[in-house]
Amino acid sequence: MELIRFVGSNFFEWDLKMYDEKNEQPAKVNSTDLNEDLGQIEYLFSDKTGTLTENEMLFKHFCINGDIYEEKYGDIFNLNSQTIKSITNPKIFRLLEALTVCHTVQVDKTSSEKYNASSPDELSFIKFCFNLGILYEGDVFDKTKNIFNRRVVYNIKDETFEKKYEIMYILEFDSVRKRMSIIVKNESNEYFLYCKGADSSIAPRCSCKTFSLYEDSLKEFSEKGWRTLVIAYKPLSKSEYLSYSQMLDQANSDILNKEEKLDKCYDLIESNLKIIGVTSVEDRLQEDVEGTLFALRQAGIKIWILTGDKLETAVNISDSCKHFSREMFKFVLKNLKTTTEVEENFTIINEQMKSSGKQSYALIIDGVSLETITLNKNQNDFRSIAVKCDAVLCCRMSPSQKANIVSLIKNSKERPMTAAIGDGANDVSMIQEAHVGIGIYGKEGRNAARSADFSFSKFKYLKRAFLVHGYLYYTRIAVLVLYFFYKNFVFSVCQTYYGFWNAFSSTSVFSSLYISIFNLILSSVPPFIIALFEQQKNVKDLEQTPFFYRSIRKNKPLSALQFLKWNIIAVWHSLSCFFIPLGVCQINSVLLNDGKNFGNYEFGTLIVTNIFVVIHLKIFLVWKYQNIFALFSYLMSILGFLLSCFLLSGFILPFPLTLFTENQALYFGIFVLFSSGSVWFTIILSSVVSILPDLVLIIIENLMEKVKLNKFAKKEIFIESNRAKSPNTTVENFSLYSIGMERSTASFESSNDLSSTYMIKRNSTLNSSRAFNLKSRRISPIDTLSQSII
Repeated sequence: MELIRFVGSNFFEWDLKMYDEKNEQPAKVNSTDLNEDLGQIEYLFSDKTGTLTENEMLFKHFCINGDIYEEKYGDIFNLNSQTIKSITNPKIFRLLEALTVCHTVQVDKTSSEKYNASSPDELSFIKFCFNLGILYEGDVFDKTKNIFNRRVVYNIKDETFEKKYEIMYILEFDSVRKRMSIIVKNESNEYFLYCKGADSSIAPRCSCKTFSLYEDSLKEFSEKGWRTLVIAYKPLSKSEYLSYSQMLDQANSDILNKEEKLDKCYDLIESNLKIIGVTSVEDRLQEDVEGTLFALRQAGIKIWILTGDKLETAVNISDSCKHFSREMFKFVLKNLKTTTEVEENFTIINEQMKSSGKQSYALIIDGVSLETITLNKNQNDFRSIAVKCDAVLCCRMSPSQKANIVSLIKNSKERPMTAAIGDGANDVSMIQEAHVGIGIYGKEGRNAARSADFSFSKFKYLKRAFLVHGYLYYTRIAVLVLYFFYKNFVFSVCQTYYGFWNAFSSTSVFSSLYISIFNLILSSVPPFIIALFEQQKNVKDLEQTPFFYRSIRKNKPLSALQFLKWNIIAVWHSLSCFFIPLGVCQINSVLLNDGKNFGNYEFGTLIVTNIFVVIHLKIFLVWKYQNIFALFSYLMSILGFLLSCFLLSGFILPFPLTLFTENQALYFGIFVLFSSGSVWFTIILSSVVSILPDLVLIIIENLMEKVKLNKFAKKEIFIESNRAKSPNTTVENFSLYSIGMERSTASFESSNDLSSTYMIKRNSTLNSSRAFNLKSRRISPIDTLSQSII
């Protein structure tokens, strides 16, 4: 089994359709023990940035005090006033200075690509500033001061000048803080802290009045699917800097509590910030993400996207890649901070699900709500709702929350098979928590690919990994296991039948030679080859028809029914292989040409020959992908039979080889046996009688499969035809609306989405076939035809 898995894993790596020519990167298998698990996936947990998207950032717009700007032909253009702004404008210059200084980009002047960045966002900032004539020239070490100077060249209004910033400290980015800062000293001996990060991380550290100027811009950028970062700064006095420096040095010198003390220092230093502006970058979807997600959903795989992005950005991307289909009813749980809010929303959602029948659902939840659910131990209630949804989107997630979500589903009562896919170091915990971890060779290092069980360079290859390789790996192993039990059952049970004729003595119907070589030589090659090369379905059909993947999930090919079927067939084959020769012997005791009767060894050899022929006919019928390797396996089995039976029976062997020939009792016996026409008739009769039920069963199974395929096709056609008619309804925080709050769900809809958008108001109709009952604060049924759009 392990040898088959090891050899079979090479097919995954050799698959040219999973080879990335641009990066010259083949697929890779890091764990050969999980090959067949690719065919059993029920839940897929996916990162967004770098996994679904290209992770190639293109700087779009930036906002300062509510005014939105963009770069065109090397100039700053104000979108609000339709005017060109000078780079020397103090506010704009401060933002550009922050973008040029606050990063970890390295300069490599020997490479064709000058800038090397671990973060694609930072690289887009440097390129944006480069287009405006602000060139980052790298860090230069000053031996006299024992410090690095960050060199920036400014080409502004035909004037070129250089500025140097002494790098005092870099507070590196981490997924918990969700921000990165740098302390620098400029040429005027002024100290500044520049900070950039997620709005949820920066906003609490700034004044509310200042941040309110940017809320509309953040919302607008997010609705377009762009990634947003807030840029902030804080001027420092020399005494403040020296105080912070001392705190950081003490924290770094504490070996035991270094991380904890550094977090406290960072929290103190990155406070009382002043917002400079907000930036937005576009991260385009990878090739064929939409088709891949659709095919996986057709295959019965529930897809969860776990991302650290804003809710609006994540929803926009999910709509773009068709993670959410038009017929889905979206539940949005956002900023739930109390147990009461959580329980009220869960109650209403459960009632909605119970009363709406076969409605398709999607769930959108943010990290704050998940944290509240976890702290108040409502995980089981959340899981019972989430597993009923066809698509789930979790946003503002930390790496630990991603792993916890995977663990929550993985350890549920049903014990579903889970897979997780990501491209960055922040996805490693999620990848390692899932049953099957898949890494993407992305632009943020290879930590995810090294930590995963399987890895490749593009998300679209996941479709082939599951639907093709997963199906083939599993069906091959399933056939191998079933066939292994089958052939040994047929061989062993004949000895039991013989016990009724030898008074259950120690006499065996088989020679010890046949017992020794049955699994080693007579029946080993075809199962090994079929476990490597079998294709029960054409590869093209597997990619085009995800229904086939559904047919093997939940261990259906190895179910109790399948074992029962194979065992019944094994019983029938053993009966025909034993009792037909026995009946022929009883009807006509003179079967040999010389007029002699069968002895025990001749009778046993005849049964072994029957079994050899029948089990190979069985594997011939099961083997649907007959090729040169199949022919080779049959020839090897025949050759093994001839060498072991005819060779050992054709010579008088010296001791100790006589132990294999029952002290020469087998000598020339097989030649005499096969010289009789009656023996050949018995072998043919046994084979035909044995295989007839198999042929009938195969015909029935093929007809049933065609019926299931037709039903699946009709179902998909029905879904597609009704998809345009289904409103894309989004409902947020039910319990909040039920007490009279008013909020629009338009922020969760893509600007190019043609579906209907609804608002929920007090005493108004909920257009998802529900109305709010204000007395009970619950959803009550209404007539679908009486829906009214607000």
